[in-house]
Amino acid sequence: MALKTSPDYVPALLSYAHLQDNQNKLAEATKLYERAAKANPKEAGTYNDLGLCLARRGMATDALSALGKAVQLQPDKALYRNNLAVVLVDQHRPDDALGQLRAVDTEAVANYDLGILLEQRKQDVLAQARFQRALELDPQFTEARLWNEHLAKRAAALASTQPSRSQQAPPPETRLASVPTTMQRPGLYSGPPNIAAPGPQTGQAAVPPIPDTAPRIASIPSSMQRPVAYGGPQQPAETGSQPNGSAVPPTPESLGIHALPPVQ
Repeated sequence: MALKTSPDYVPALLSYAHLQDNQNKLAEATKLYERAAKANPKEAGTYNDLGLCLARRGMATDALSALGKAVQLQPDKALYRNNLAVVLVDQHRPDDALGQLRAVDTEAVANYDLGILLEQRKQDVLAQARFQRALELDPQFTEARLWNEHLAKRAAALASTQPSRSQQAPPPETRLASVPTTMQRPGLYSGPPNIAAPGPQTGQAAVPPIPDTAPRIASIPSSMQRPVAYGGPQQPAETGSQPNGSAVPPTPESLGIHALPPVQ
């Protein structure tokens, strides 16, 4: 094996790291990425892969540091900027994410891409604001217009299923004090939502399907695809069948959430 004769041979380290990464052996992959980065600290791709692996482990601070190093070494690489933006969105830092996206694209496209990432995380209000901003900057931006119209229709459909204030029963009296704001714990991040395909709905207005638009961030190289290449900190696998349907919304894989293929 190449690593036995040359322990610091970077191509072999990265290839083995990618193998461990794809097998979900994230701790082992992290060590190999770190060895490769130490052997060649000028290789931006190594820090990119390391950052994504750390993000999947829920180590956000270290992930941002590694991805930031990749951007520092190769600032004109859209792939590294996009990946850094994804992790920033997961850390509720959309403004910082926008700064990374606009560094490698126009202001309109950067807002559109950020809107896509926010919508995938069910932050529809923030997402719609980004699509609207993209339209203000570029009135001919068809994809942004379709997404903006879709989210407006979805909000109206959901609102129509909610009872009015006069129909809502008054809340029951409670004798227990609520949890102080300073003691509340945020919910753990579970990655982009798995949205079921549109179909007949019972007792509520149908939600319009997501527009069929081409993503503006490169998809994952096939050699590095995973069940979920990066969808936030690692979570236990869920069981059960996936919904069937012909209309499928954009997936995390189509939004640039990816790592480099093995070095040849």
